[in-house]
Amino acid sequence: MLIKIVFLASLLAISLGKSAPPITCNSAGACLASDCCEFIDTFCDAVDPENLPLHDSNSRCYNLSNGNRCDFMAFNTYKTNWSPSGTNCKTVLRNVTSQCSFGGHGKITNADPAYTFVVDVNAGPCNINI
Repeated sequence: MLIKIVFLASLLAISLGKSAPPITCNSAGACLASDCCEFIDTFCDAVDPENLPLHDSNSRCYNLSNGNRCDFMAFNTYKTNWSPSGTNCKTVLRNVTSQCSFGGHGKITNADPAYTFVVDVNAGPCNINI
């Protein structure tokens, strides 16, 4: 019984000690990053199964109704080729769009695989020739 209590207390201490993933905010942008929230699940679900080489990235662009765009990127900062976690992607990007007016980037620091996720709001529509 004592072992169960110690184990549960340890789990509680770990869960209470978790904080939001560290992020870096952009200092300027075409519009608010919160305008990009509607595309987070679509982007993260699309990049989740893709196995990316080390230091490679996958990106998507989504047009906003106001004529601007949301650029998303998942950058492999892991130590080997690996696919990004859709759950970690959503957590980081939701954190960025809620705390950074013009977007930014972040990652789950204790996660394997470690990916940096980016949302950037820019003027003009997506370029179809990229």
